[in-house]
Amino acid sequence: CSYDHTPEVTAKVEYSLVRSKALGELKLQLFAPEHDTFELARSIAQVKRFSADKSVTLLGACIADMRRANDRARMLEEKIMSSRYDPGDAEQQQALSQLWSMLLPDVRRSQDIISSEWKEIGFTSEEPAKDLSLSGPITITNLLQFLQHHPRRATQIFHESRSPRIYFPFMAAGTAVTSWLFSLLQHGKLNLFFYDEHQDVMEAFHTIFAFIYVEFHRFVKQSKPDTVLQYKDVQQRFERQLSKDFDVAIGRKEWGWSAADAPVKSLKRWIDGTLIE
Repeated sequence: CSYDHTPEVTAKVEYSLVRSKALGELKLQLFAPEHDTFELARSIAQVKRFSADKSVTLLGACIADMRRANDRARMLEEKIMSSRYDPGDAEQQQALSQLWSMLLPDVRRSQDIISSEWKEIGFTSEEPAKDLSLSGPITITNLLQFLQHHPRRATQIFHESRSPRIYFPFMAAGTAVTSWLFSLLQHGKLNLFFYDEHQDVMEAFHTIFAFIYVEFHRFVKQSKPDTVLQYKDVQQRFERQLSKDFDVAIGRKEWGWSAADAPVKSLKRWIDGTLIE
């Protein structure tokens, strides 16, 4: 590692490079492994007109981080896309039952795959397959991880979702957040969480899900929708803002960002650190 080689620095370098008009065709080489990392760094340095060896070395290290993160993001994307929700899959049904038990431990559920009971945990349909048709079974895993690793925050939101004061379907909100998160992944906006080769990408994905879910719930509470139509409008407004926010995610103080911590660790601390008012 060279001096100041941190996720924050790499994120800022990537943001600058991918938007640079001066680089021209060199941008096509950024994520192409056949082009030597440090030769590319030297070529970019010439265009950007800086020549200090230290700066070129740092740029090369950042490009290496960018390539590794991009590769890891693409592998995660393929893994998620390869999984589809199947009502006949015993493992997926077991995960769904586990989710029910964690949310409503004192309420016994019938074993019917199609049942109005599912609305008790925030499905909008009596058939989970309809809610999960787009986001897939990763939604169930995301919510299970949220409940297991951030139980206080997750259960607080679930109990508030059952209040008649606002419309917030807990499970359906999870499918929406998963879809937004997958879109961010596809557009490279989560790469900054994958720079560290020691960071498990699926753990990072679950953590970012929990963070966005908490933020979405906060946004809904502030907007106070009490009908499905109002909720959909709030959802669309949040989605638009979310994409913009992740363009400049690095260093956001309101997200509890700390340059001393890895990005995922910063989000975990934020999720657990403040109760929703």
